[in-house]
Amino acid sequence: MPELRRQTALAHRTRGASIRAGDTTLREPIGLRAILVTSRTQICLPGAIHLGPGEWLMVGDDEEARAALAAAAGTALLQDMSAGLAVIEAEGPDVLDAIGLSSLTAGIGGALTTRLADLRVTVEYRRGGRHWARFIVDRFSADYLWAWLVARLDAARVDRQPPEAG
Repeated sequence: MPELRRQTALAHRTRGASIRAGDTTLREPIGLRAILVTSRTQICLPGAIHLGPGEWLMVGDDEEARAALAAAAGTALLQDMSAGLAVIEAEGPDVLDAIGLSSLTAGIGGALTTRLADLRVTVEYRRGGRHWARFIVDRFSADYLWAWLVARLDAARVDRQPPEAG
């Protein structure tokens, strides 16, 4: 009987490595922590993504994130979600336009939760000197989202190329 092995669409991908897709660089950073913060009272969490009433998601492991979490520890429930969530970062011009999110986003930066590739994805974005987006998804769906992002970004690049003169 032949051996059956489950392979993800991106079994060849090395975590932490980056690839080019269209005009965008995609990477899955290693070592970022994702902390879900819940509180019945209003708290101030600089840099956190507001998910809904009483819920914030803090992604990162820098000094600012640690200080904000330490301040919230007395009034909020902190849950480490790092094992269950994956983060994919994209950097390049028109990242949000290429995947069809430009109409949902406004201003220099922000965050939203939406559906991409039929997956629930939280998107944090920054515009300005450095166009950047961070996609936060359930870890078991990360390979699928990665492949979808690569395909969409590559297709957007082809669509933007001028037609050849013949």
